[in-house]
Amino acid sequence: MRIQSPLTLIILLVSLASLLLFWRINTRGINSWDEARNGVNAYEMLQNGDPVNLYYGKELDTWNAKPPLVIWMIAGCYSLFGANCFSLRLPSALCTIGFFIFIYLLTARSKDKRLALLTCGILLSCKAAIGTHLGLTGDFDAPLIFFLAASAYYFFSYLQEGKSRDLIITAVFTGLAWYIKGLAGLLYLPGFFLFGTIRKGNLKWILKQEVFIACFILMLVIISWIAMVAVYGKTNAVNHYASGNAIRTMLVEDTWHRLTSSSFEGGQAPDYFFFISVIDARLNLWNYLFYLSIGLGLYKASRYRSQFYSLLRKDQNGLILFAMCILVPPALMLTFAANKYSWYLAPIFWAIAVITARGLLLLINRSKWVLFPVALLLVFGFGRQLFEINQSANSDLIIPKSIFDKVDSIRTLGAIDQDIYLQLVWSVKAIFKCRLHDRIPYPRTLEIVDSTMQGLNPAMLPPTICNVKNYLIGIWL
Repeated sequence: MRIQSPLTLIILLVSLASLLLFWRINTRGINSWDEARNGVNAYEMLQNGDPVNLYYGKELDTWNAKPPLVIWMIAGCYSLFGANCFSLRLPSALCTIGFFIFIYLLTARSKDKRLALLTCGILLSCKAAIGTHLGLTGDFDAPLIFFLAASAYYFFSYLQEGKSRDLIITAVFTGLAWYIKGLAGLLYLPGFFLFGTIRKGNLKWILKQEVFIACFILMLVIISWIAMVAVYGKTNAVNHYASGNAIRTMLVEDTWHRLTSSSFEGGQAPDYFFFISVIDARLNLWNYLFYLSIGLGLYKASRYRSQFYSLLRKDQNGLILFAMCILVPPALMLTFAANKYSWYLAPIFWAIAVITARGLLLLINRSKWVLFPVALLLVFGFGRQLFEINQSANSDLIIPKSIFDKVDSIRTLGAIDQDIYLQLVWSVKAIFKCRLHDRIPYPRTLEIVDSTMQGLNPAMLPPTICNVKNYLIGIWL
């Protein structure tokens, strides 16, 4: 039976994505870096009422200098549903669902619902959108790819239909992407320029009135954050990057130096196969079919090389051209960047899926038998996703929740990992830092001690009730 209704297809897509995103959402281990820190930033924002400056451990956070939209979203969920894993990850989960809806709508503009379904099926059956640092965790990247996908949909619509409103909406969503992750929110602009120039055949399109209006709106959004930090931003004498304020930290330290300096945060070895290794890890087996699709495209291009440019500009090839324009600039930039992580490529995974789906449909059109291994790979990939998500669940997270019911306060001795500290914050107990030789026992106090500290005397510690990582956890009765 064929499914004809777009609404039915979207409901099916949302249902499958929701199953993966919300399965054991409240019992999966906390990511020790960005996710945990975002959770603490949001909690302390609610406590101190400062919507501009981020705090960690009741001190100004000079490490996270990104615009605060993600923190606002998490803080809002805390207010509605309490401080817990569900609230921390709900913005990422909802944004990932929105991402799938926009990618479906974008690919459906090709007039081939099979391409839309297969593209979304590929994304559902690998870690391109639903994985660590993306839809499964309370990080920046799921909201980022949602707003970028929305901007891509409206920009593609603008180039197809010429409606000024679509370009204005593109600017708004790009501005919101900026408020998620700063300069990373502008990642699609080179691709937009390339696609527009190739489709129009000249540069005159950028001189249109609506282009200037859209650029003005985007600049206003960017300037609004800079002005907000300039007026209300705070500085700290002790600064993680030794920079003056959040503006310099984000633009210079966290962006320019990260991309260009081999000594940034310890540095990384040059990796010119970064793109290949990342899609191998994130796309399961689909990366090989992506290479096959690229090969098919190059073969067709060689056959019609005299007509290549005119064919490239035809409407039926518009989506593939758009995907290539979105994919190539970030892939090249990150290949030569000094420091990079797999999730930096998250905004272009959907473009890889579109190209892969288009190549597979060419093969399916030649032989219906190709459909069976493709369907098998979709089912296997989705099942593997669900299995791995289930395996990552831990009902007690890090510290058993029952322990917090036995104490009135918490003391920490030594450096505490961010995932552990977030759970301490969620316990709504008073948290105190103490030094090794400046402490006395307090009744009904939970003490968390870094066991690697020098000069640690076990006789000075409370009875240990459990060990977590390299920490000793005990209670003074």
